[in-house]
Amino acid sequence: MIKILISIFTIFLITSCHMGDIRPANIQSGITTVAGQVCISAPISAEERLHSLSISEVGNYDNRIEKKFTVQNASELRAGQCLPNFDFRFASGHAYISSVQSVYRNGKDRVPVGNNYSVTFSLWTENGELKAADIN
Repeated sequence: MIKILISIFTIFLITSCHMGDIRPANIQSGITTVAGQVCISAPISAEERLHSLSISEVGNYDNRIEKKFTVQNASELRAGQCLPNFDFRFASGHAYISSVQSVYRNGKDRVPVGNNYSVTFSLWTENGELKAADIN
């Protein structure tokens, strides 16, 4: 009986590590081009702020940008607007991965978990215009 209880307790400890897990949801971002510029958008909800941003070219680790922000210096994100890209240099004929993590800031200055927004996309030129498509 003791062995059974120890086995059950061990299994409970091993499998319960994700109970109450507050990891952010991973949500698909949108991708388009506006006036020749890459525009990554996401279904942002109220009071989301930028916590971290990563953009990298697929297959070229040297062409990337990574930024992290504290709650105090994080800019507010808005639905219907392009996410910041900090003048990252995109090029036609290449593929990219974008990942943005947000945090919530409410009136009590408490910061619950936010969301992760990501998209993998490719760029090309068609009739002289930059085009983008999600490749997920």
